[in-house]
Amino acid sequence: MKNKRQTTSSGFSIIELLAVVGIFMVIAAMAVPNMMSAVADFRLRSNVSSTASLMQRVRMEAVRTNQTMGLQPTAAPGGKIKYYADKNNNGTLEGGEYELTLPKEVQSATSGAPSALSGAAGFNFLAPGTPIRFNARGLPCVVTVGCAPDAGGNGFVYYFRDTRPLGVNGWAAITVSPSGRVRTWWWTGNNWR
Repeated sequence: MKNKRQTTSSGFSIIELLAVVGIFMVIAAMAVPNMMSAVADFRLRSNVSSTASLMQRVRMEAVRTNQTMGLQPTAAPGGKIKYYADKNNNGTLEGGEYELTLPKEVQSATSGAPSALSGAAGFNFLAPGTPIRFNARGLPCVVTVGCAPDAGGNGFVYYFRDTRPLGVNGWAAITVSPSGRVRTWWWTGNNWR
């Protein structure tokens, strides 16, 4: 009598493997838009925070040197925007002036913000994007008025939006209160925080 050996098969069938691959593809398809949105949120937040830090640095430098100093935007190659500390208030970027270039996806915006920010900030603003200078006391002032604080007690607001390949564009803002406080804001989809 012959011994019959039992053979056991090990491994997975092709159908089982295809089912697992299909499940992973569905999960990846759901995760990719969320990952892209998270990366865009990070890019927007980090660049707006860097711009606010540059603004605060200009303010501190104006106090330290006891002179008026402004923050100026200018076009940069590739459709980008650059902000620089205009130390001598001549409207030209020169060596030794602090500068920051934003990526092409992050743009400043003077209109189109999803909601007014004045209610959340607690004060009214001059027109969005109004050029700002800081006087020797660190107070924000209007460039066209010889660097005097706004008589109406208005602050400054700068809106930023990023363009995203999927979903709704992100929004952020920087406000400067009449007393000189620089603050960043993020649009949550419902309100400013």
